Amino acid sequence: MKPAGSYVEFVDVVKDFPGVRALDGVAFGIAPGEIHAIVGENGAGKSTLMKLLTGNYPLSRGEIRVEGERTSFGSYADAVASGIHMVYQELSLANDLTVSENIFAGNEPTGTWGLIDYRVMQKRSLDILGELGMSMSPEEPVENLSIAQKQVVEIAKALRQEAKLLILDEPTSALPSKEVDELFKLLRRLRDAGTTIIYITHRLDEVFAISDRVTILRDGKYVGTFETGNVSKDHVIRLEVGDERMTSEQKTQASSSQRTAPLLDVQYLPLPTTQSSVSFQLHEGEILGLFGLLGSGTKEVAKCLCGLAARHESKVQLAGRAIRTRSFPEAMREGMGYLPPDRREEGLFLGLSIARNVVSASLRKYVRNGLLSHSSIEDDAVAWVRKLNIVAPSHRQDVSTLSGGNQQKVCLAKWLLEDPMVLVADEPTAGIDVGAKFEIHGILRDFCSQGRAVLLVSSDVEETLRMCDRIVVMRDGVITGTLDRDSFSKERLLSLSL
Repeated sequence: MKPAGSYVEFVDVVKDFPGVRALDGVAFGIAPGEIHAIVGENGAGKSTLMKLLTGNYPLSRGEIRVEGERTSFGSYADAVASGIHMVYQELSLANDLTVSENIFAGNEPTGTWGLIDYRVMQKRSLDILGELGMSMSPEEPVENLSIAQKQVVEIAKALRQEAKLLILDEPTSALPSKEVDELFKLLRRLRDAGTTIIYITHRLDEVFAISDRVTILRDGKYVGTFETGNVSKDHVIRLEVGDERMTSEQKTQASSSQRTAPLLDVQYLPLPTTQSSVSFQLHEGEILGLFGLLGSGTKEVAKCLCGLAARHESKVQLAGRAIRTRSFPEAMREGMGYLPPDRREEGLFLGLSIARNVVSASLRKYVRNGLLSHSSIEDDAVAWVRKLNIVAPSHRQDVSTLSGGNQQKVCLAKWLLEDPMVLVADEPTAGIDVGAKFEIHGILRDFCSQGRAVLLVSSDVEETLRMCDRIVVMRDGVITGTLDRDSFSKERLLSLSL
């Protein structure tokens, strides 16, 4: 049950930017000593609300009350002085300093002659880390730490400054599952000791694993607050994206393809990391799931098919003709497209505009008399930005400034412009909010409805079950089973993959 009263209360909060109302009458409370999740699509207003709370933005209208008192912080430093701290997704540590130097940065204890007393600083750091249940040397350079350990240092900095409210923004975005569990244990210890925690994430599994209550924002408006144990994940999703989009998703799913002749026929594809080979067929108009846990071989299959990993000779046919994919450019020419799992590292040119990224796989189409036709590039980029609803002020916007979902739509636009016959999509919705997931699912289904096909490589059980017409399951480089839609179940999928 929620504790009585509110540590933080938002009262009719409005925030206007030129031409845009980012928050419209938001009102809810965060109880003392709870983990309170805030969810919503990109653009729902989560970040704006936190910037208002921490003094980075002024209010346009309304009130923010902390411990019952109306507050109006002029800066983040003012918020920190009141006990409010935010740990951002991009950590703000000095890698060349030690753990203790980071914890006490800007407020180092001094001794005789005003010199830093490193002995006292290290002892106090040990005490704080001990409160967090962490065994970490205060003399360790931060550059040697894992992401999870660096987050602990950020939290230790906040505790050193007597944090009463800790705001975590997408804290697990770069953490493996084991370290996520350790972070959750730490957050529960902090909550039980009386610290109030705001947990911002798009990962609903984490919301239900760690939070006491969850608040949903949509389009800058408050939708509702629920005790996590009394609401279902489907209900939260419906409130995040709206009934209209949920209904559209369900209708599209119901119209999945009928089985046709094989578009892609893979026979005895050898995997470079195992002694085994795989065989499967992908039909026109079909989304075929290739499901497996880490190390199952699904990633290797995707890369071999797209010429990104060395492979021995095998029999692969596309639209009835034998193809060879000894390199990525050759795979592209044969009609294969590849959406990589890490869009920022492998899918995008982060220093370039949306337009240049959209055409980056198809530049040969824009050569006129040995020169690039920039007007044609601009026209096609504008068309794809509109078609895929890429949210940006302009197609000339640097792609690195976009949200994860919009970056992924730019990656998709690049391949849809190239018009492959088969698109290999590896973890296509990793790290994006639930609304953007629905949009990308719709884009993939629309692609298949045009006589194409998608090989969906995923370790997300729910996405695989929702999206696919059939599922091929792998474990240790071997196909352990193929499921038709009428035999789909989470239990069956996991039993074949474990």
